Amino acid sequence: MLRLSVKHKIYLIVFGIGVCLLGGEILLRVSNLFCTQFLLPRYDFPKIRAANTRIIFCLGDSFTYGIGAGFNHSYPAQMEEILNQRSKGLNFKVYNLGVPGYNSTQVANRLRTVVTSCKPDAVVVLCGSNDKWNFRDMKWHWNWGTLAVDSLLSKLRVYRLVTVFFQNMRQSRLKLVKHESFSMLRKNVDKLADAQKLIAYANVYRDAGCYEQAKVFYQKALFLKPQDRLVLMELGRCYKLNREYDRAVETFGGMLKNNVDDSPVYEELDDVFRRLNVIEEPIAFYTALLKKFPGNKRIARQLSSAYVNMAGRLCVNERIAAAGLLYSKAFNIDPENQKAQKMLEALRVSQRARGRDYVLMMQESRYDFLNMLKGIILFDILSDKAVAEDLLNENLTEMITLCKDKGINLIFSGYPHNTSEVTIQVALRDSIPLVEHTRLLEVAPLEAYFVSIDDSHCTRLGYRVMAENIAEAIIDTIGSKYSLNVEH
Repeated sequence: MLRLSVKHKIYLIVFGIGVCLLGGEILLRVSNLFCTQFLLPRYDFPKIRAANTRIIFCLGDSFTYGIGAGFNHSYPAQMEEILNQRSKGLNFKVYNLGVPGYNSTQVANRLRTVVTSCKPDAVVVLCGSNDKWNFRDMKWHWNWGTLAVDSLLSKLRVYRLVTVFFQNMRQSRLKLVKHESFSMLRKNVDKLADAQKLIAYANVYRDAGCYEQAKVFYQKALFLKPQDRLVLMELGRCYKLNREYDRAVETFGGMLKNNVDDSPVYEELDDVFRRLNVIEEPIAFYTALLKKFPGNKRIARQLSSAYVNMAGRLCVNERIAAAGLLYSKAFNIDPENQKAQKMLEALRVSQRARGRDYVLMMQESRYDFLNMLKGIILFDILSDKAVAEDLLNENLTEMITLCKDKGINLIFSGYPHNTSEVTIQVALRDSIPLVEHTRLLEVAPLEAYFVSIDDSHCTRLGYRVMAENIAEAIIDTIGSKYSLNVEH
């Protein structure tokens, strides 16, 4: 019998692992090809269109496809029904061209392909959430080494499968926590007198979505160590995740009394206000805080940014005069706020232009290549967020150019839980209609609109709200052009 040395055994093991990984990659790619070819809907666009037919393309990722409610209950499917109910004498055909997992580059590429087969009356685009992890087909032009590795890994389905596997294992461990009875929980709390252990227990419950149980541990830890920064931070995050935004603001705001320049606390407050999505709230909060700490530059900077965000919303709604007053107020509070200064100058130019399109003048400056290269070599690499935002800006701009060249009406949609600042700025810059949904999900509890607190995909009702909002934008956009007779 042939006996192998240890070195040869190691070679065989490594070779076997390599063969398994290669076989797994081939299998996953074949499966992906099968799903793409046979499971995703394929359309034969009409070569000859009836005079009373209006065609709408909806492009995007899983939020367009309808993950959470199913393809037949996606927002494009429900929007077709809404448009046909409201229009008289017209037939609307809405095509759902969303593909789960698509990044903004893939959406732009698909738009370029489909408009060569059929010229729609309007295109709705919703994308950007996958740009931070899906690097397929993206054109890198910054930190080539790091991003090339990330791009390669994102294309390996074995890597993505392993990542999902370990994420599911973690979720399975967390789900075990939910089976523990609350009486046992109370018993554990009474026994523990170590604040660090209490926080560790609380974090496990919080990560499992058991927020009420987590708060019991946090409150006991806070009893043992009153005003402890770590306990307050974790408790505030628990309130935030449980959508108790008022209590989260109260907790984080109380921490600023001890250290008014605590940067992580301001970051948590910014996240709470984003989730709350009531733009008046941060203005009221930071105004009151500035009265308590007059002259504090950090608070002034936060208040100035809050005014800029409100002004941006007003610009989107074409309330330019009111936006100008807010930009001016933001600049007076914080003269170092470059965005406020830039937008004020753009508004001044637009007033002098008299009749020219002011929005086209509000162009955001692109990254300067030489400065960026210098930064890569000498200081630091770009963050994932900066890369994703610049790519989204580039792809949205490309889609705008394509639709304008072909005379196609383009509409941007935000996600049901948020709208990226990049999408807002690009829509403002190029006068593209933008539909935001976050302020409109107020009739029923949020649980009715979303799959779960950890999954922001919509239920059938959530997609219905999206469909109604986008249908209104379509009617407003193409209604005057075709003299639509619609019922609102």
